[in-house]
Amino acid sequence: MSKPWLPWLALAGVVFVGVQLLGRPHGSPAPGPVDWRPDPAQGETDRSPFHRRAGRREFELTPRAEMEVAAVVAGTERYRFDELAPLAPVDAVLTWGDLPEPPYEGRVSYDQMARFYLWSTRARDLNLRYIETHSANFHLLPANENVRRALVRLDEGDEARLHGLLVDVHDDTGRWWKTSLTRNDTGAGACEIVWVEEVQVGDEVFR
Repeated sequence: MSKPWLPWLALAGVVFVGVQLLGRPHGSPAPGPVDWRPDPAQGETDRSPFHRRAGRREFELTPRAEMEVAAVVAGTERYRFDELAPLAPVDAVLTWGDLPEPPYEGRVSYDQMARFYLWSTRARDLNLRYIETHSANFHLLPANENVRRALVRLDEGDEARLHGLLVDVHDDTGRWWKTSLTRNDTGAGACEIVWVEEVQVGDEVFR
């Protein structure tokens, strides 16, 4: 490579770093550590349906319940091109209770694809039903840009707490996506669709 290219490469690196810094979420100190041992908390909500424009599409969100979940992230998947991508740019497989600890830790595999997730294990001594009921795939809908930046930076192993609403989604073409309202279901329709208004990652809170 000839020398005249070197200043351009250096400049490109500076621009890239600047973009990365501009994209960081703004957080505040958390009141305490994430406690991922309790089950997710779900309660009634009186919030009315509301609209959200994302990309070139209009969505109606119908709140079904208030939710808070504290968990260890077992995997994340970014989406850019599917039907929900403008509204839900990231899915996260969350685990709680005993699942992030021995004897389950490191002995269960989690995989994501096309808005679904699968778990598998070769360990015959594990409680398979416990794995089903203490892990779930969450479609995450950020309430604002700061929350979005925090969600897309989630990574495997992060200890995170999410607060918001379980919602059904109706788009401007007439299609519906319904959220799960229980942690005991499996298969198609078992994913949680969460309008995230606050997220704690480690010792920072983003809202």
